[in-house]
Amino acid sequence: MTSPDGRSDPEESRDGPNGDPETVLLSREELRGRLDVMVAADGRAHVPVSVILLDMDGLETIRAGLGNQVSEAVLGQISDRLRSTVRHGDFVGHVGGEEFVILCDGIGIDVSTRVAERMLALTRRSLDNVPTRFQVRTSIGVASSETISGVVPTADEMIAQAVAAMRESKRRGANHVIAVAGTAES
Repeated sequence: MTSPDGRSDPEESRDGPNGDPETVLLSREELRGRLDVMVAADGRAHVPVSVILLDMDGLETIRAGLGNQVSEAVLGQISDRLRSTVRHGDFVGHVGGEEFVILCDGIGIDVSTRVAERMLALTRRSLDNVPTRFQVRTSIGVASSETISGVVPTADEMIAQAVAAMRESKRRGANHVIAVAGTAES
């Protein structure tokens, strides 16, 4: 089902057949489709769109040390924490392994960076049934359609910006939020 502005109903496939069955989040393909629609709408209505990319280091260590059941429970906890941080109408997806993507509609780089900082704080909290020696470190990159002066970036450009920012966070030792504004970071 779509709304009058051409966007899909945000609740439509949150737990549909194409979502990630481990986390009940949108899949990579669903997120990409939603981002394409959001970017196209931004070009028409000048409403910013933000992409937040999280890479969680340490989940494989938990899987190896504590087993699949605990690792999958941790994915569920992280998914719940991320979902609790976003507004109705934003999208949270698990795009594979240790990576999550959040699509935020109608907020620019400043607000999406604050959302990412809240997510970072939530991911740093202790995890149920996981000894403290198993730490999850989070690298977060943020990109927004308002970051390129006068030109609405494509979905590919926004994803590339978020990936580059996330890699810079990882390079700095993780547990950082890096937001890109055009070619500069903020």
